[in-house]
Amino acid sequence: MTRLKNYATPWLLATEQSSTPATPSASTAKLYPKTDDHWYVLDDTGVETKISGGGTTRDREFSFMPEFAGAVLDADGTDNSGTMTAADDATQRMNHYNWTTSEATTQDYDLVLRFRLPPEFSEWNSASKNVYMWSKVSSASGATGVQLVELLDTSGSNVLTSGSKHQNTSWTEDSEAFSGSTWTAGGIVTLRFRLFADTSENAMLGAVRLPWVAA
Repeated sequence: MTRLKNYATPWLLATEQSSTPATPSASTAKLYPKTDDHWYVLDDTGVETKISGGGTTRDREFSFMPEFAGAVLDADGTDNSGTMTAADDATQRMNHYNWTTSEATTQDYDLVLRFRLPPEFSEWNSASKNVYMWSKVSSASGATGVQLVELLDTSGSNVLTSGSKHQNTSWTEDSEAFSGSTWTAGGIVTLRFRLFADTSENAMLGAVRLPWVAA
């Protein structure tokens, strides 16, 4: 049984459906929850539409906008000469980190973001078990880029299954997949981003998000 908050009546109670019900009669529609924890509307032509909201969805999202709370800058010990700043792209409404260097060879610097899984954390969104990250570079002709190089689960294991260096010359949101089975509510998740810059070039990291599901 699923409850839908309603301000005309305290609660609307409905039995979750495992499949699409019969098409309603002409000029009517059906509103119902399904076992995937979402509500749906079925019109009199047989078209089913998933609707957001309704007070029953458990979908959530961790969302981070620079400067990230809980993040620090960290040098990996090799080729780390340059300047990291935080700035605003007012045209694209994108706060971001910007890494640049005047050295003759490619330099890099890391940004490490840690956050705690809340008590209601259940699992990651199975349809999109990804880190979504916005990035941009001043030039894609060399080694300048932005890369997610590490994602540690709450046991400290690196569970990143992709991790490409992104060289987008305009703001673009890319996704990086991860796996892992140890995701304990109250535990710490760690993401390590690495920004690379050739001489006088700029590597920029913007907003980051991770969809998840509440218990």
